[in-house]
Amino acid sequence: MSEQQDIIDSMIQECLDSDDGLDCLVTAFNEIKDMPKTKGLCKPRLVMLTDEDCLNCEDMRTIHGGLLSSGIAKEVDARTNRGMAIGELNGIDGVPALLLLDCNDQLIGEIYSSAELDPVS
Repeated sequence: MSEQQDIIDSMIQECLDSDDGLDCLVTAFNEIKDMPKTKGLCKPRLVMLTDEDCLNCEDMRTIHGGLLSSGIAKEVDARTNRGMAIGELNGIDGVPALLLLDCNDQLIGEIYSSAELDPVS
């Protein structure tokens, strides 16, 4: 594993252990995006899984809209091939969901509120 990967993994783990998980992730993602791309580097990402028929998805977009507009999070429609693959791979049954995924779309944690970040056990 590279030194950069160790740094990324350490930053993410700090956020998982932190009381201000989402704020911590925003800071970490801003640092991570500036790291040069190197072969084999697995950068995590935030994905907002939504559906156009979901009543609560608009609330999620409003609450976490800054993550989308800044590019820290990407919105993925749960009915697309990628959305269905993410849901199936990680056992996500409903939307909206704000997910912390690794570079292979494996679930690291799920964000339930503006500060709470729950790691996957």
